[in-house]
Amino acid sequence: MLDHGNPGSGVEIFLGAKPGTNHPCSEVGEPVQVSAVDGSFRVPAVSKTVLSQSLLNPPSRTSSITAICVRRPADREAQIGALLWMFIEKPVSMSVSCELSVGMAGGMGNGQLASPLGQAQLCRANRAPQDNA
Repeated sequence: MLDHGNPGSGVEIFLGAKPGTNHPCSEVGEPVQVSAVDGSFRVPAVSKTVLSQSLLNPPSRTSSITAICVRRPADREAQIGALLWMFIEKPVSMSVSCELSVGMAGGMGNGQLASPLGQAQLCRANRAPQDNA
């Protein structure tokens, strides 16, 4: 995690309480992790998800959406880091990189959805299937 190009330490990481709404980081509760001095963080297995189903896919292709929210020590409110999306048939791990000062203007990773209402996302997430699925 970077903030103005420097390691973003002390940044709180949350799972959005209501990822199915237009403001998934408005009620975040307690942080699940705080970034280390070098800006790194690790979020344990995710359990807060909202299930969705595409009208173009059969019911077995249900997917889950998880909001990763971040809050710098000087900020009052959490912001959208990334909205993660994946099929729930197999576990996945995500690699998330963030630039808190400018966001990820260069596009999203392969495990993300666009934010509601065009809100900026501060992180880029990439997923990789786990071997023990």
